Amino acid sequence: MLILGDFNAHHTAWGSRRIDARGRRLLDIMESRGLCLLNNRTTTYMRSPRCLDALDLSWCSAGVSRHLSCVTDADTRGSDHFPLYISHDRLSGSLAGGVISFMNWSAFREGLRRSVYIGMSPEELSQVVRQSMDSATVRAKPVTGHIGLSLTIDRLRALRHRAEKRACRTGQLSDIMEYRRMKAKVGKELKREDRKRWRGFCQRSRRPSGLRK
Repeated sequence: MLILGDFNAHHTAWGSRRIDARGRRLLDIMESRGLCLLNNRTTTYMRSPRCLDALDLSWCSAGVSRHLSCVTDADTRGSDHFPLYISHDRLSGSLAGGVISFMNWSAFREGLRRSVYIGMSPEELSQVVRQSMDSATVRAKPVTGHIGLSLTIDRLRALRHRAEKRACRTGQLSDIMEYRRMKAKVGKELKREDRKRWRGFCQRSRRPSGLRK
């Protein structure tokens, strides 16, 4: 089981500076059900540079907790919340050549709206939910040859962007040097990614039968 959301609950267990009644209640509920917190106490919400908090939480069942990891993005990407990335160590790279599934939530809600009525039994409701999920699930094969950048590069780019803005704003030598350091770090990571792509391309390529060594 995996539960994600903006709970708007405060507790020091996940990085808030204070504890409120909702946070205390949420922690009690999750612990009573044996769920584990994946957050690493980093900030997930920023209304202003002086108003930071951890409100977006990720919980999972104990059986899969050792396989999951949670990383908070370094950039809000225009929102007031920092994106969270959940990864599973056993699913990494398993989609190559396979089929991926994703939910069309608008179609799912529409299916429920058309089929659910007051007074239906729990069994009927469960069947309607399953049917709506099946009809709203889209399955497709990943695009062959599509290469995406790594999460590491994505995070480094966000840090470089922050450093650049700070250097332009302050003009201080220390901030300018930090921006140059982050810029060099991004360039180094991009070169490493290019080498990895090239090795993968060479391994996938086959020598034509008419050529000899």
